[in-house]
Amino acid sequence: MDAETFRAEFPVLERLAFLNAGTDGPVPRRGHDAAVRQLERELTDGRAGMPHFMRLFEFATKLRERLADALGCPPDDVALTRSTSDGVATVLSAFPLGPGDEVLTSDEEHPGVLAPLEGARRRRGFDVRVVPFAELANGVGGRTRLVACSHVSWVSGRVVDAAALAWRGPGGRHGPRVRFLRRLGPEVAMRPGRERQPLRAARAR
Repeated sequence: MDAETFRAEFPVLERLAFLNAGTDGPVPRRGHDAAVRQLERELTDGRAGMPHFMRLFEFATKLRERLADALGCPPDDVALTRSTSDGVATVLSAFPLGPGDEVLTSDEEHPGVLAPLEGARRRRGFDVRVVPFAELANGVGGRTRLVACSHVSWVSGRVVDAAALAWRGPGGRHGPRVRFLRRLGPEVAMRPGRERQPLRAARAR
């Protein structure tokens, strides 16, 4: 899909430069149309019974498959959450972090990461250290177990040095004990023993 075709999916861009792409991003035309079709079906057929729930499960399965295809990972590695913050909180809950561990983040991090990160810190007792966005890779230290950052800064628009961070992660300078949690990234989060999978452009459907 070229840039003009992509922009055409967002009617608001015909009259406005919409720069808030995160918290309340513009609605794509096909997303609106799909939501209207679903609501009309629920309006006439109701929201109960096995056919309704089986249809929802089918939607979720297809969505996970398409996202997995774009991310270059198996569908079983894709989880659907209610929001970015919900997803970050879910991932943080799976990390074995505790007293003595450190999570590194940046001075330009979005509240969608900072809020669940602070909640996890209070529950689990690990430390959170904040460094300048451009110094994230250099900030990884001996106690760092997780780097939680946005791939693109919502403050400055700068892109994180993912290659430098990866060098300090699994197989790199600090070995397999450092993991990376990014709100948007060029790779699927890596598990020990798994090869890195590059992000492929999502197919136009």
